[in-house]
Amino acid sequence: AKHTPGYFDEMTEILETERLYLKPISVNDAEFYLELMNTPKWYKYIGDRKIYTLDAVKPYIQDRMAHQWDTHGYGNYILWSKKDPNRALGACGLFVRAGLDGCDLGFALMPGAEKQGYAYEASKCVLKHAFESLHLPFLNAITSEENTDCQRLLSKLGFRYVGEFTVPGEDSSVRKYLLEANDYAVANGTAK
Repeated sequence: AKHTPGYFDEMTEILETERLYLKPISVNDAEFYLELMNTPKWYKYIGDRKIYTLDAVKPYIQDRMAHQWDTHGYGNYILWSKKDPNRALGACGLFVRAGLDGCDLGFALMPGAEKQGYAYEASKCVLKHAFESLHLPFLNAITSEENTDCQRLLSKLGFRYVGEFTVPGEDSSVRKYLLEANDYAVANGTAK
């Protein structure tokens, strides 16, 4: 991993995989994030956040995401292709959610980046950072009942289904998954 100035503090970490750079989101990513938040799958599986303009997405990034980075030291990353460094592919990160103990792994890809292993690659990188650098005791993940692709990916990452969860302010429940640090360590050969 590399460190670079210019996001939320002078030591914000950029994570790296074989094909991706994971850079903490900033207001400089507003145009891309606006596009991502308004894709059909985002609407279907994450929901309409009622953000349709650059003027609306910039404070959303600043107030919600930058604040989380400042408060917790982790958050949302924009996924950039190493092959084409000017091409953002999606987002992946750790989110603090109301009503949920701990934090939550979340990810979303642009339609042209799906089914190429990017979500798995980015999620593995974020998990490694969460457990090996941040030393988090566990991670949650939530997904809708109908998002079977996400459910398969969470299982492949080592998460186990633990029951239903209702996000405060939402109408319906979602499936909740859990990955504990000890299980991650055993599965990845880092157990002490």
